[in-house]
Amino acid sequence: MKTIPENIKNKSREIYRFALDRGLVKKGRCEVCGTNERIEGHHENYLVPLDVVWFCKTHHMELHAARRHKNTIYGKLCSRKDEVINFVKEGKSIKDIAYLMEVSYSCLHKFANKQGIKLNLFYK
Repeated sequence: MKTIPENIKNKSREIYRFALDRGLVKKGRCEVCGTNERIEGHHENYLVPLDVVWFCKTHHMELHAARRHKNTIYGKLCSRKDEVINFVKEGKSIKDIAYLMEVSYSCLHKFANKQGIKLNLFYK
């Protein structure tokens, strides 16, 4: 991903806010969960200021966290969060989930705590 200078990012945000304040752009629903609460625009390309993707605050933060950590174990788990949640719903233990996700127990436990996911700590 190419790094865009801060002055271009700031100008793009300024144009976007101007259009939003004047009703030229309307906020949409979160692309992930569909809510219309705490909506934020996300720029995939700062050179096109009014082309934004809509996310709720939570999913926008998750997107940036995943990108920041994409080459780390945390990033790997962020990108596969739904799988972790499904394994928890199936009643799998932390040992099983760690094995299936190919990470250590401690990394999985730290990830789950940060994401508010309650793991089954008992081994089957």
